[in-house]
Amino acid sequence: MKVLITGCSHNSFWYSSKVGELFDIENTVEHGVCVHTDEDVDNGFIKRKDCHVIQSIGTVLTEWEKDGGELEFWGKSSKAWLKVDDRDEFRLNSILRIKPVEQPQYRPYTFEEAKEVFTKNAWMIDKQTGELVMVFRIKEGGVFLASCPKTEYDLLLSNFNHLDGTPCGVKIN
Repeated sequence: MKVLITGCSHNSFWYSSKVGELFDIENTVEHGVCVHTDEDVDNGFIKRKDCHVIQSIGTVLTEWEKDGGELEFWGKSSKAWLKVDDRDEFRLNSILRIKPVEQPQYRPYTFEEAKEVFTKNAWMIDKQTGELVMVFRIKEGGVFLASCPKTEYDLLLSNFNHLDGTPCGVKIN
């Protein structure tokens, strides 16, 4: 399998000067892509967010026809993903992808926002257990839940969802 280095999340990583280069990999691991087949590499990791696993043009176009989305190609000179428009022609060695859908990001509620969101006896879902949990008091530093003492707003965001499945926080993008 081949990967394209598309960025580097820290300038001390071994691949910081390798953006735009291709590497053969043998396997992937949970926290990154392990590079083993290139003898010049010190068996380091490539973080998943810093690379793109290359698929054939046929595979990408088949997936795009089926699921839609925005098609992009890797610009070798710009070293960036560029939008494909109707005038672009592909070469057999072009690297294509369907642009990833940006996941919404959230920040914790402020006290004022929490007062507006949580009505008396509001319910939430615990992400780990799937159980319903009731908010019965809102304070400056957090909320009080029926199952546990004060839960700060950052913990509320990371551990609970509203009944509609959205995180307990303010959407920021």
